[in-house]
This record gives sequence, C-alpha cells and structure tokens, in this order.
Amino acid sequence: ANGNAADGIYIENYDTDYARAVTVRNSTASSNGDYGIYVVSVGAITLSNVIASGNVGIGAYLNSANLGSLLQGITVLKSTFDGNQTGLWVISYRTITFTSINANGNVSSGIMADNSQSDLYSPIVVNGISQVNRNGDDPSNLSKGLWLASSGAITVSGVSASWNGIGLFVENPYRPSAVTISNSQVDNSLSYGIRTGRDETL
Repeated sequence: ANGNAADGIYIENYDTDYARAVTVRNSTASSNGDYGIYVVSVGAITLSNVIASGNVGIGAYLNSANLGSLLQGITVLKSTFDGNQTGLWVISYRTITFTSINANGNVSSGIMADNSQSDLYSPIVVNGISQVNRNGDDPSNLSKGLWLASSGAITVSGVSASWNGIGLFVENPYRPSAVTISNSQVDNSLSYGIRTGRDETL
C-alpha cells in the first residue's frame, strides 16, 4: 500500500458489539499522502513485520481506546517507522507491547504510546532491540525518541535513542507507578536524555 494520495491502509471496526481483532503483518505502507497505517478498533490490534516509512502523516496510528467493555491491547512486533511526521502513535486502555521497533528520522517524535487514561493500571512494555534515533528536526520542539504515558508500570529494555530532542520520556501522569529502564543507550539529546514525570519510581 504505497504511494497513495491518502492513507495507505485504513481500518475502522469500532462500531461493533464484538471484539474483532485487527492484524496487519508482512506489509509495507510507505510514501503515502497521509498516514501509512490507520487502525481504530475495539478489538486487539497487532502489527507484525510491517514497514511504514516516508509518509506525509503518521507512519502508523493505532487506537483501541474506545468506550465499552470490549477494550483490548495493542502489540507491535519487528516493524519500522522511519521518515514520517511521527513514526508510531498508539493509544489504548489496555496493555501496550513493543518488540524490536525502529523509528528513526521522523519530523516529530519516533514512538508515542499512551494508556494513561485506563482505570486498569495497564502496563507498557518495550523489549527486544529497538532504535529511535534522530527524531525531530526543530531544536525548539524537543520531540521525543520514545514517549510513554501509562496508568501502570512501564518497562523499557534494549532501546537505543540518540540525537533526539528528548531521548526517552516516561510518565505516569495520574497514578504513581514503577518505571524500569535497562540495557538501553540514550545519548546526544538536544535536551534531556531520560526524563520522567513527577510520581514515577525508577
């Protein structure tokens, strides 16, 4: 799904009484006029082995934070989101998991993930080997390599974040929760290397 005037892949299935999962795997959605991949769902969302690069808008926008009892989490595996406006933007009320993600050279932030509105204390987990480098072309903007906001625990491992506005920004804006960062390299940021909010416990 490359070179389209609008989105490369556009999926909506939020108006349903059933939690219908959405899976996109082994796919490319690049050089599109808006988003590479756009998914809004009440079911689980999974991206696996996807490339969404060089899009005018967001590389991949995934949202499972709709009202109702069918809410499911979001998982992204072994995928690349380079050279977009924002690389990967995920919103959910349940668990968010990223494994081995690349998001480099985006105009704004590399990866943004938010499940902080959940009452379920759902975690965010980043594992594998991930690269979020050289995101943000405006020094005054302080774009993030990796921005995570959660109501539950945040665990980050295996991340390289270099030459971003802020390398790694993690926060639990509404409820104090634990943050664990290990086996990661964060350097040469325009501002903070690693920044947390007010109530996190590292």
